[in-house]
Amino acid sequence: MVDDFYLYILMRNDMDSLNPGKAVAQGAHAANVFGKYMGTHNSKFKKEFRKWESTRGYGTTITLAANEQQINDLLNQNDEEYPIGLIIDETYPLKDGSVTHYFPCLTCAYVFAPRKWVGINHLKLMK
Repeated sequence: MVDDFYLYILMRNDMDSLNPGKAVAQGAHAANVFGKYMGTHNSKFKKEFRKWESTRGYGTTITLAANEQQINDLLNQNDEEYPIGLIIDETYPLKDGSVTHYFPCLTCAYVFAPRKWVGINHLKLMK
């Protein structure tokens, strides 16, 4: 196994309503879901996860910009079977005039993969 694993968060960049504050919250959801997944599933990446979290309770996390199609493509092409998950906010708020609607929405995803994994090379850092 590769020693240096990163937690990559793929944040939607095709949603005007996903402002920086919401993006931070969704990224926190992704990190929490990832940690819970690794703590409760018998993943073949337990050793890498333990090393990743050993320094400060967390390792390097990189946030990349991706649209919905890129996230779904990555999910469908994950041949190497690295831990990956979608974050669907069941009550994502969208303001329409004076009314706020709440609906399920794919906001981001995570993948736990080696540093410079080729599966995400085409994505840019989130700005």
